[in-house]
Amino acid sequence: MSRLSDVEVAAIQDILRANSAIDVVAICWQAGVSMRTAIAYQIKVARIPTSNVIYAKNGIDYPRTAAELKRRLSEILP
Repeated sequence: MSRLSDVEVAAIQDILRANSAIDVVAICWQAGVSMRTAIAYQIKVARIPTSNVIYAKNGIDYPRTAAELKRRLSEILP
């Protein structure tokens, strides 16, 4: 994920430790992976509880706008 998103490994680790679904979704979006991959990443890698997982809109689309995801990234990345 670090290589795909062009985000330092340490920052990715911090995001995973924070246990925030939206942060994981934002990183996946930046990495250019599908929302279905972002769901799997939330569950399997970040270990987000299924009750907190952010799911795809219309089955495949990111549920937040690009502007929202960019804003979130600007808040969480150094």
